[in-house]
Parts: sequence; C-alpha cells; structure tokens
Amino acid sequence: MKNRKLFLPILVLVLAASLSNSCYKTIKLARPLPAPCDCDVLEATTDETVIRDESVIKIYADTHIYGGHRLVRGMQESIQENIDYFYPALPSLRERTFYLGDIVDFKNAPDPERARQLIDVIRKAAGGNYVRGNHEMDTFGDAGTERHTIYKGTVLLLHGHTLRYNEARAKYWESGRKMQASAEDMKYARSTDQVFAEAARLAVELGCKMVVFGHTHPDSLEQREVDGIRVVNVPKGCTYLHVPLP
Repeated sequence: MKNRKLFLPILVLVLAASLSNSCYKTIKLARPLPAPCDCDVLEATTDETVIRDESVIKIYADTHIYGGHRLVRGMQESIQENIDYFYPALPSLRERTFYLGDIVDFKNAPDPERARQLIDVIRKAAGGNYVRGNHEMDTFGDAGTERHTIYKGTVLLLHGHTLRYNEARAKYWESGRKMQASAEDMKYARSTDQVFAEAARLAVELGCKMVVFGHTHPDSLEQREVDGIRVVNVPKGCTYLHVPLP
C-alpha cells in the first residue's frame, strides 16, 4: 500500500513532464553539432575587471525585472548603479555593457506603465546596447526592429528568440500579440543544436566572427565553435566575458 502511494505522485510527475515537453514542435538536426569546446572567451567576475581590462564586456540577459518567479534578484539595483554612477564616470564601460533582451518583463508586469518607463530609461542610458527580447513586447516599437547590435564590427549580440522561433512567432510577441501567428507557428521551436547553427549562420550573414545570445536560460555559460564561428549562450543575470578582438 505504501509503495502504491509513492507510485501515484511519481506517475503524475512523469505525465506532467511529458505534456510540458510536447508544447513545442522541436525541429532536430539530422547530424548533431560538435560537442561544446574550449574557446578563448573566458568568464570574468566583477565590474572592476571590466574597468581595468578593455577586452571585457558586461552582459545582462533575461533578468525579467517585474517578471514574478522569472526575476533575477539584484539586477534592477545593479542596472540602476550603472546608470547613476558608472556610465557618467566611465563612458567606456557604457560602450561595453549590453542588455540582451527580457531585461524588463513587460509581458508579465503587474504595472505595465511602470515597466514601460523603466525600459525607456535603460534604453536611453544604454545608447543602443539594449536589444529587444520577446518579453519587452511592443515597447520597442515596430516588430522586427532593434533585434541585435554588433560590437567592434566582429561580435554579434542578440536576445536569441529569433534563433529559437520562426518569424511569425517572434513578431507575434514583439507586436504585443497584435500580429498573427498560427497554432503551428506557436508550436515551432528549433532544437538547441539548431539554435547554435542558426546563430553561426546569422553571424556569417552580418560579417561577424562571434555571437553572444541568451533567451534559453542555460544553467551556466555554454560555448561552441560552429563552422569557425564562436557561439556563446549566456545564462540569466549578469555575465562578464573576455572577448578576444583583433
């Protein structure tokens, strides 16, 4: 009887996981990409590292301010410190700080007007280094705009939802659900390997040698080399990277 009581909750968890995984129509590559490799993109640790070393960039991704359970705590205060202190005193730090989308979670914010105002403040302070995610929705204006930025002509930085989803689904969220996406569009999602491949393809298209993106919320920083392109997937929160530049 005791074993039976244990069996039922386990069965429920297995079924729930199965249903959750079936929410997306994941497209898999026939041939897997190479395993993650050791690249000369190294994690730094603090703002002091960024200040001392001009090869270091600072990246915020998927902080989900106002996003409830998705929120990464302490990030709003960190960003405000950038705006109030670091940027006026250290313009070069501002140029090397990037916001890779889903910074402010407008989609789930209990006070949309307050969220919109914060997005405007960060965008103004970031000077073009805040790219849109899918949770900022229509606060960036027309769907399809401001999806990426390029650092030093060689590093492509973007949120990553356009690597994961097709155009119709991306525009559906970016328009604040005003544009149309079919049920089939909403199921479509590329596999992890295919996301890395799409990132490398886009880098080649834009003349870059490296890509940094978020959106997928990995537990830790992931790196791969795909067709000679360095592809880096950053976790939620704040990440510091040494970026090798010519």
